[in-house]
Amino acid sequence: MIAKGMQNADAIIAAAKKTLADLGKKAKPEWKKTLEGAAATMEDQKGKFFLKTNFSIPLTNVLLKDLTELSALAAKGDTAKFADVMARFDTDMKKFIDQSKMDGAILT
Repeated sequence: MIAKGMQNADAIIAAAKKTLADLGKKAKPEWKKTLEGAAATMEDQKGKFFLKTNFSIPLTNVLLKDLTELSALAAKGDTAKFADVMARFDTDMKKFIDQSKMDGAILT
């Protein structure tokens, strides 16, 4: 059985790529960088222990929720609200990266 964090990672990668495709030429360079970076980070994390733990589930759920909203906005072409949601996604992605290091976690 695939861990929920891993399932979410696959969904995040797919949603980031779909959002980029839906934005097309409307994608600002910083949006493109953030979305491509998120997909690359998730690909990298798939080989690490963190995504196989329950600690990753709430974080990946939040990222997936943000990306689902971004994808819907991109599909509608609503770039006005897109910037606000992208800022939230960027903050959530940084939180994910920080917590995925598992600093201070003790495994017994």
